[in-house]
Amino acid sequence: MRSFLAIFCLFVCLSWTEANEVSQDFQVVKGANKTYFIYPQKTLFLEGFFVCEDSGLDLLTIDSEEENKEVTSEVASTGYKTFWTSGVNLNEKGNDWVWLNLLDQSNPTPITYFHWKQGQPTPVTPASSCILFTKDDLEGTWSNVNCKEEHIPICQSYISPI
Repeated sequence: MRSFLAIFCLFVCLSWTEANEVSQDFQVVKGANKTYFIYPQKTLFLEGFFVCEDSGLDLLTIDSEEENKEVTSEVASTGYKTFWTSGVNLNEKGNDWVWLNLLDQSNPTPITYFHWKQGQPTPVTPASSCILFTKDDLEGTWSNVNCKEEHIPICQSYISPI
């Protein structure tokens, strides 16, 4: 796992663009237990992670079917369809999915709930190790995709916005 974190850190350094120069105008959506902050510009996975981090927020995590339904419902009005989560895979065997989080970046949280789209996850490669949330017609499904694709980041907080 340490080798993944080293590679991940190297990827961060090589992939970083000046996310801080982009406007931080979030679309705010209040859920039952979390407040969601939708960033209105597509980013690479790590750019989205840093957009959230720079605002003191975490990139989206989903821990239950109820929360998956809530996120699906809450993002329906945003006009966007695909969103970054903080889910990544830590190994090439594809069985070590974790949530990366701001509070404890050195200790990722194992994912215990999944809502994969039919046919997903595909075999994990270094290029397809990030989890994408897609707002389908009636439900939100997950896919593993290339971390260098561009999608809308959803940040989250357990506190209400001021």
